[in-house]
Amino acid sequence: MKRKFIKAAWLRIDEQNFFKTKGDVASLLDNLSRAGIKMLFPSVQNIKGEVIYKKSDHPLINFGNDFDQLEEIIHIAKLKNIEIHPWITIFNHGLSKWAKSHPSFIDKDRFGNFFDIKHVSKRIASKTAAFLCPSQKEVHDWAFTFIEEIINNYDVSGVHLDYVRYGEFFGWCKFCRKKHFQRTGCKLDKTIPGSPEWQSWISYKTENINHFIYKVHNFTRNNSIKLSVAVFPRYPMCIESVGQNWITWCQEGWVDFVVPMNYWGNWKKFNKYAAIHARVMNLGIPVIEGLSNSKSCSINSVFRPLKTSALLIKRAFKVKEMKFSGVSFFEVHGLTENELKMISSI
Repeated sequence: MKRKFIKAAWLRIDEQNFFKTKGDVASLLDNLSRAGIKMLFPSVQNIKGEVIYKKSDHPLINFGNDFDQLEEIIHIAKLKNIEIHPWITIFNHGLSKWAKSHPSFIDKDRFGNFFDIKHVSKRIASKTAAFLCPSQKEVHDWAFTFIEEIINNYDVSGVHLDYVRYGEFFGWCKFCRKKHFQRTGCKLDKTIPGSPEWQSWISYKTENINHFIYKVHNFTRNNSIKLSVAVFPRYPMCIESVGQNWITWCQEGWVDFVVPMNYWGNWKKFNKYAAIHARVMNLGIPVIEGLSNSKSCSINSVFRPLKTSALLIKRAFKVKEMKFSGVSFFEVHGLTENELKMISSI
C-alpha cells in the first residue's frame, strides 16, 4: 500500500496570536482541513513558561476569555480528522518565573551571556530565548511537568518537542564548568577545541539531551502517545553547537518521527540538508521536512527566508519528490489564503 504523504503545520499561540472565540478555532481548522493539513502542532507555552491550557499548575497566559484554547482545538480537530500534537518547548524558559527564582539553573555561554545568539561571530543576542541548563536534573524535572500535564489531562495524538537542546555554544554555567573539570581535570575555558577534553564536553552535553529524550520516550510509550521533535537542520554540526544528536534518537527508536527545520532560503543549502535528512528514513523513522515561509521566518534569521509563495510550494513538491514522509509549514499565521490553496494541491 502506498504511504500517504503527511501535510502538517506549526501553530503559534501567544499574546499576539490566539483564539478570541470558539468560532475562531473552528474557522481556522476548517481552512487547514481544506488545505489537506492533517497534523497540527499548536504551541502551548510562551517564553516565560506560561501556558495556554487551563488544566495546569503553571501560570496561565491571560487571553481575556474563559475557554481552554487547547481543549477547544482538540475538540474541533477531531471533527476535522486532524491529529493534534501539542508543541512543547523545553529548555528555552530562562525568562520564566521559575528560572528567575532559581538563577543557578540558567545556562550561559563562555562570555556570560544567557540569551541565545543569532549571529555567533558578531555576538548578536536574540533577547527572546534565554536558556535553562539542560545538564541539571532539576531542570529536566521542571520541563517534564509540561509533558505530564498535557498527556494526563488532554486527549492528544502525541507531543511535539522543541528546544530540546542547549543554546548555541552554551553549557558554560557554573554547574557545567564544575562537571567538566570533574570529568577531565581541565578547566572549560582552557579546553582546546578539537582536543579529547573538548570532545568530552560535547559528549557530556549530548548525553544530557539524550537522557531527557529517553525519559519522555518511556512516558509516551507507556501512554500510547507519539513522540516527535523539531530538530536542528545542520546535522552533524548541531552535535557540537547545541548538543543535539538526533540521529541517535532515531537509531535507538526513541522518537516516532522527527521534523527537521529546513528553513533555508538558499536553494543549495536547502538541498544539502534535505539530502541528509532523507537518509534518516533508512533507519525506519519517518521524517517530516519542515519549511518556513517569508512571513514566519524573521528577516534577521540565519535562514534568510523565502521571498515568494511559489518558492515555498516548490520546496514542498521537492520534499514530496524526495519521498519524505511529509512536510510541515512554519507557521499557520504566516500562511496566506493563496498559499493554503496551493498547499491543497500537494
